[in-house]
Amino acid sequence: MSIVVLTEKSSQIDPYAKALGTPKKKQGSVWVHSALLNADVQFVAASGHLFKLDGPEDYNDAWRDRSNYEQLPMVPQKFKARIKDARARASFNRIKQAITAADEVILATDPDQQGEVIGREILQRIPGGMEKCQRRLLNSSLTAKGALRSFENLVPMAKQEHLGAAGFLQNRLNWLIGMNLSRVGGIQLKKRGYYFPVAAGTVKTPTLALVVANDQEIKHFKEAPYWQIELTDQANQQRFKAQPSRHFSIEDEAKQALAQVTDTLTIKSVDQVEQHRLPPKLFNLTALQGYAAKKWGYSGTEVLETMEHLYKDLAITSYPRTESTVIEDAEFDYLKANFNDYAATLNLKMAMQVPDARPEFVKTTTDGHPALIPTDKVADLSQLTERERRCYGAVVKRTLLMFAGDCVLDKTVVKGTLGTEQIYEATGQQFKDLGWTEFDVVKTENRELPSYQQGQQVKIETSLVEGKTKVPQRITEGMLFSKLFPKYNLGTPATRAGIVSELIEKNHYIEVKGKRRELYPTSEGINMVAFWQGTLLTDLKLAKSWQDIFDKVIQGNMQPDRYQEQMVEALTDIVADYRTKKPDLPIAPKPHTSYEFKPLTPAVKCPKCHRGELGLLVATNAKNNQFYACSQKKCHFSLPNKYSGIALTSELVRQLATKKQTDWLPEVKSSQGKVYRNQVAFILAEKLKLQWTFKQTAKKTERTD
Repeated sequence: MSIVVLTEKSSQIDPYAKALGTPKKKQGSVWVHSALLNADVQFVAASGHLFKLDGPEDYNDAWRDRSNYEQLPMVPQKFKARIKDARARASFNRIKQAITAADEVILATDPDQQGEVIGREILQRIPGGMEKCQRRLLNSSLTAKGALRSFENLVPMAKQEHLGAAGFLQNRLNWLIGMNLSRVGGIQLKKRGYYFPVAAGTVKTPTLALVVANDQEIKHFKEAPYWQIELTDQANQQRFKAQPSRHFSIEDEAKQALAQVTDTLTIKSVDQVEQHRLPPKLFNLTALQGYAAKKWGYSGTEVLETMEHLYKDLAITSYPRTESTVIEDAEFDYLKANFNDYAATLNLKMAMQVPDARPEFVKTTTDGHPALIPTDKVADLSQLTERERRCYGAVVKRTLLMFAGDCVLDKTVVKGTLGTEQIYEATGQQFKDLGWTEFDVVKTENRELPSYQQGQQVKIETSLVEGKTKVPQRITEGMLFSKLFPKYNLGTPATRAGIVSELIEKNHYIEVKGKRRELYPTSEGINMVAFWQGTLLTDLKLAKSWQDIFDKVIQGNMQPDRYQEQMVEALTDIVADYRTKKPDLPIAPKPHTSYEFKPLTPAVKCPKCHRGELGLLVATNAKNNQFYACSQKKCHFSLPNKYSGIALTSELVRQLATKKQTDWLPEVKSSQGKVYRNQVAFILAEKLKLQWTFKQTAKKTERTD
């Protein structure tokens, strides 16, 4: 008997195969004879989504015209999907061949919504695929031990049917909303003279709305004074503050309240409690992105790309796109065994204080992927880049803290009154055991209180303390990942970084400024939110409830087709409404510049998409406005026609496109007046960014402007 195990990623094959026996390579695949399954088992990997939903023009040729409002909303009678690209086709054909020859299939893609979609969309397109697949592997362990336990507890495919339905529903809703509302916005805004690219989505637009609302709050902020009553026990120099905090916006009202206060505070209670503070949770991707943005100013995309490299290429950290903050006992066992090696790698003088698994960090089984943790392959930090060292170090240190003791402190709260119902409070704390905080940057300052007794009469002095309201804090990229995305349940770890990157780099709705990566909406971003104000796209409560809908589908409490019908009805109403609706847009349209594309001769292939050709875009109604670009509009590759005062000729552009570097330039003069002769060249660096390179500094790049 032969069984095919279909995984989502090739990295899953090794632990799964070792769980069942001794792996062998045969005809390009990994095979193992399994006594547990009583079969010869072949492993094949999907490598993520192999299919994508068809575009509008694939359903109806009339939908090809993006300017035809009469065709909206576009609602396919039945959604269809096609293979993404040639690489996906090769993967599918390999999987199809294996499944066709097998007696049985076990689906072993990730145990989440999209993992279920990936597996089912493959099996549904292979004759007999779904019939052969009756058992499902639900595994999130990185180890062979954990995988074996999952193979011993295979579940019926039917049990996961609702999970798959939720995943397919999510993809269809994203298509319906994105395709239709992007066209609604594009058509109507262009009529009003706005030519910026329009993009709408159930995560993208609410995220943009948060940034715009924060910006408006800051712009309209007006500093205002306020007053608070403060009490001081002069004998002990101890302050008491009103609880809950009471601010007076009018000084006379504050003075009247102060006049009613006596000079004797009656102590009503003295409570001392021993608090145990657990080590922080293990990182998931979103938490690590927030941490890295705040600490080092890294973008979400930079962190994701770094962790993907550490996982895929170096195999030193676990799967990065995880929502989980817990692990299984199999992971805990190898982390515990490697504790000293991890600590030595970080040069951290730390002993294991808690060797036993705690339920806050370790579960018997988990849904989806485990938290971000190091693998049992300990890294050589000298072989990592600075960003890789930092991200790897953060993950390892957070993992080690799981084995540290609780931070233990005595917290004392003294409450008193002045003959009224208003409570005044003083707090103190005394650390008894620093525990994990000894190894992390956490404030652990002792605050001692005088010895007060219940019923004690304390002579106090009263005063009015004036303060000023503070301008709201501007949202940073770190705040998006660490606080706002989780708060509003926006997106998933797999999609959040890409959405933020699109808002900044592709749609140009948001600008990033400063080391803290503060987020500022552009005029296009502000107008985009104003245009959709009052719709489902800017309703944060609705955005937060999306996952609740999918959860109901997963639980079998909602029919996906019924909810899709409700969404189509809502879309139809929006389309009808915006046929005549003209929302107030706060920023007037910019003068529209039209361009003429002049291809380079002979032709030069675009170094980014490799499909289009490079040419010079010349403004037809504006002076001195020209740059190099790709003929494919969706490519967005461009080069300036001047860089630091040096003209980029068509020959230099040709050299950059073909070999990523120009010849050494005869003469370049820096802004400080230094002249470089045959020492400087242009290069296309990481992400095809135009930079200088210098002969004498080998791989080092810098700017001269």
